[in-house]
Amino acid sequence: MSNMSYCRFRNTLGDLQDCYDNMDDAEMSDDELIARQRLVQLCIEIANTYEEIADEPIDFGRRGRMQADQDEDEQVERSDCGWNKNL
Repeated sequence: MSNMSYCRFRNTLGDLQDCYDNMDDAEMSDDELIARQRLVQLCIEIANTYEEIADEPIDFGRRGRMQADQDEDEQVERSDCGWNKNL
């Protein structure tokens, strides 16, 4: 099932973090090994294509300061959960 556009990146980030945390699993099927390789290749392609936004400040635009403050609080909660901030 695909992600809804309003939460696509949020949902995928959690899944991607799970993949990252399990990159060295000893027991993977051939299909999983192939998917892992394709995922790494895609991540490299994304990083190369969009590297300029990695350090760019986020413009919250019309959401306003209240939403931005809430997002910052969620970021703290995520970091407490062990999410890799470098993703």
